[in-house]
Amino acid sequence: MKFTNEQIIAQEALFGSLKGSKIVDTFACWLLAGFGAALTIIITNIGLQKISENKIYVAIFLIAACICIIQKYISVIITCGFEANEEVNKRILLLSQVNKDIFEDFNFEKYSAEILKPYWKISRRFIDSILKKVKNGDLNASGRVFIHCFQVQSILVLVQSLLLIISAWGILSGI
Repeated sequence: MKFTNEQIIAQEALFGSLKGSKIVDTFACWLLAGFGAALTIIITNIGLQKISENKIYVAIFLIAACICIIQKYISVIITCGFEANEEVNKRILLLSQVNKDIFEDFNFEKYSAEILKPYWKISRRFIDSILKKVKNGDLNASGRVFIHCFQVQSILVLVQSLLLIISAWGILSGI
């Protein structure tokens, strides 16, 4: 199985862009923590009686917290995929320096079987579909999947940010 230079470089570009996931995740967590701290100060200074009048805005804050948890999970998936790709590329580079013909007798079925062993059934189906695409010559299938995950993560953080702004406005306007 041979891949073109364009496919290999595109793979590096796709996975390289996933470094942004850590930045987005850090922003979302700091935003939530900062707003939570501010909400705590507000509650302790004005009391729960006043806050109970603005329950809807507290509920919006809790929804934003749930969205933050979901985006955090997506970030973990992206980070794991990115880190695995980096490690595999380093190992391939190292092995190719020792053995120039490392991929001449590469058994993709054996490789796929080894990759799939530790995964649960639902994850195994997902990863197997990516491996089949790679076997058929689509080296960048996994990179595109992770880019889609990154886009979903970014949208979730945007929604989280908007909900936190609405929540803050509602709570502060009720004081």
